[in-house]
Amino acid sequence: MLEKEKIALFDMVTADLSFSSLIENIQKKIFDNPIMITNTYFKVIAMSTDTDFNDDVWNYAKKYHCCSKESILSFREDSASKRLFSQNKSFLYKTNLGKNIPRILGRIAKNNVVYGYIIIFEINHKLEDIDIQKSNLVCKVLSPLLASKTTNDSIYNSRREYFYLNLLHINENNKLEIENEILQFQWDFKSYFQVLSIICPTDKSHYIYLSNEINKIAQDVTSFIYADQILTVLNFNDENIKNTYIKQIQQLLIDFPVKIGISRTFYDLSELKVYFHQALRARELGVLIHKNEILYPFYQYEYYDMIAHYPSKEWPSLICNEYHLLKTYDTVNHTQLLQTCITYFLTGSKVSKAAQELGIHRNTLLYRLSTIEEIIHKNSSDVKVLDLIYHSHLIDQLMQVRDSSIYDPDS
Repeated sequence: MLEKEKIALFDMVTADLSFSSLIENIQKKIFDNPIMITNTYFKVIAMSTDTDFNDDVWNYAKKYHCCSKESILSFREDSASKRLFSQNKSFLYKTNLGKNIPRILGRIAKNNVVYGYIIIFEINHKLEDIDIQKSNLVCKVLSPLLASKTTNDSIYNSRREYFYLNLLHINENNKLEIENEILQFQWDFKSYFQVLSIICPTDKSHYIYLSNEINKIAQDVTSFIYADQILTVLNFNDENIKNTYIKQIQQLLIDFPVKIGISRTFYDLSELKVYFHQALRARELGVLIHKNEILYPFYQYEYYDMIAHYPSKEWPSLICNEYHLLKTYDTVNHTQLLQTCITYFLTGSKVSKAAQELGIHRNTLLYRLSTIEEIIHKNSSDVKVLDLIYHSHLIDQLMQVRDSSIYDPDS
C-alpha cells in the first residue's frame, strides 16, 4: 500500500530540493490539497503558495508566517490537541477550528522528539482514510529532514528562551540554584544584558508573530511571550550594538501601537527577574506619565518608581515650598516660571541653552529668573534648590496620575 507515494517521496527527497519546494511537490503529487508545516511553536516553516481559500488559520499563517495566539489557545482547549501532542498517528479534525473546513493533523517526530506538525486542508477533494495514511508516511519522511533543518539559530533561541524562563521562575533568593542553572547550560554569554517589556494595548493577537520576527534580528536577541507581554532579552558587549538592536526592534514594530519598557543594563544574569520587573515598571509608569511615547527607559522613571513605593498619602509632604510658591504664582498670573525653573535646571543652569529650549530671548530668561528669586527668596543658581523644585515637579506628576482612576500605588 502507498507504494506509488513512497517512490514519489523518495524521488523528491533525493532530488536535492529546497524544503519549500519539497513541500510544494508533496502538496501537488501526494495530497492535491493545501498543506502547511509548522514548528512546535506553530511558526510556519513551509506551506502551499498557489492556493487561496477562506480559513482564519490559513489566512493568518499566510500573512504572518505563524498561527495566531487566538487559534492556538482555541485549539489547546479542544480535546483534539491532546491527540496531536501525545501520538504520532495523524487524524481527521472536524470540530472547532476544523468545523467549516476539515483538516488532517499530524505530528512530525523522530526518536520521541517532536520537530513540528503537518496540517492538510480539505479544499480540492474530500479527505479520506487514505489521506491519513499518506500523512503518516509524509510525517515519517519529513522527520529527519525537519530535525536537520532546525537551524542552529532556532535551537539557540529555543534553548535560551527555556533558560531565561527558568531564571524568571527561580526564587531570586536562591542564588545557588540560579548559579547551577547557568553552569548547567554553559553559555558563552556576552558581558551585558538588558530586558525589554513590550505590549500592544489595542491588539495582542500578533504577539507570536512579532516575537518570532524579533528573534530574527540577531542570535543574541531572544524574544518570547511571558506574563501577557513580549519579553525580549538583549545580550551584548557594546552599547552601540545594543542601541542598534533597540532601533531594529522599534523599526520592526513601527506599524503596531506598542509600548516598550527598557531596564537598565546589567551584567549578573541571576538578576534577570529584578530587571524584568524594572522594565515592566518603566513601561507602566511611562504609559501613565508620557502616554504618547513609545520607548520608556527605566532611568527616566527611576525617581517616579522610588516615590511610587513610598506611601502615597505622604507624597504631598515631599513637595518643597518653593515649588508650591511658583506653581501658585503661575496659576494666578498665567506665567511659566515653574517650567522656566525646571528647564534652567535640566540644561545645567546655562542661560543661553535654557533660553533656546524655551524659545525665548536670553534677556527674557534673566528677567524670569529674577522674578523667581523674588518669589522663592532663594538664589536661582542654587543647584540644591533647583533640584528640590525639579523633583517636587516629578512627585506632583505622580500625584496627578494617582488621582486618575487607572492607577493606585497602594493597591
